[in-house]
Amino acid sequence: MDHDDDTTNTEKGDSLPLIDELDALLDRVPEPYPAMQVLTGLDLSIHGEPAKLAQANKYISLTLPVRLTTLGPAAEITARLTSLEARMPNFSAVIQSLLAEFALARRGNATPILKLRPALLIGPPGIGKTRFVRLLADALGATWSYLSTAGDSDNRRFAGTAAGYSTTLPAWPVEQILRLQRANPILILDELDKTATKSMNGQIIHSLLPLLEADTAKLFSDPCLGGQADLSAISWFILANTAEELSSPLLSRVTKFEIKPPSPTAFDTIVATIIADIAAERHIDPAALPRLPASFLEGLKAAYARAPDIRRLKSAVEKALALLVRDDEDRAGLTIH
Repeated sequence: MDHDDDTTNTEKGDSLPLIDELDALLDRVPEPYPAMQVLTGLDLSIHGEPAKLAQANKYISLTLPVRLTTLGPAAEITARLTSLEARMPNFSAVIQSLLAEFALARRGNATPILKLRPALLIGPPGIGKTRFVRLLADALGATWSYLSTAGDSDNRRFAGTAAGYSTTLPAWPVEQILRLQRANPILILDELDKTATKSMNGQIIHSLLPLLEADTAKLFSDPCLGGQADLSAISWFILANTAEELSSPLLSRVTKFEIKPPSPTAFDTIVATIIADIAAERHIDPAALPRLPASFLEGLKAAYARAPDIRRLKSAVEKALALLVRDDEDRAGLTIH
């Protein structure tokens, strides 16, 4: 997936062909898939500088219908989520809740649009929250984007900045809709509990609250683009280590899931999943990886039972595999000394 932003090239002193570009977009043949208009207006007159105008000009396409991701066939989605549940059993409650949501969505629409209730996943670091949402999005055929909010002292990166700023930017959700070319992406906000609680320029949580309810999400005003944006089709996943710093208004708008480490009884499944992930990350056939010694796995299982930590478990497995591969190369005379 290409994450590069488009750029608009103009000769110095030339005006941007806004009318021509808009006419070309309007002449586009409608595509045979569900779509919605994201921007109901775009005021380019507020951008006097050519560079700012060129940046805002990229968002003209959002004033036309933008494609919506739909849910796949029920049997296919159920099979994919069941497979994901087997790989990450500690997220079973999330998956079962989603399957119920999808059943309800199909009752009223033959081709339901992908739209999930805002979800809050609470759990310790390294438990796999981000990885789960990414795999979930892939299983649903959805586009997704991730934003770590830890340490943000204000909400300008998230909510956008006005045209008067030298570094004016549209709101992050609007940026992602343009980049992903879907009006209903899954957006992940990580470590929301670590954002600053005091700010001169607003808090992310305050800007997020209206976007978690359809009625107010339809009326989002983008400070950079000078127009109203309909962000009601976005599916939100909020990740945090604890709910203690999160406000009651936020908690009342989300479905909260407490995520704990997988039980030691699932140790074999966890290790198999970790090995498959390591192979995929390095584009290696899992069958080409060496088998972990039984004595090593027994010790690792005992350590996991004492202190369940997926991140440490993966690190240990990864180091062990690297040592075994190095030993194989030494035996074959392939290692360069």
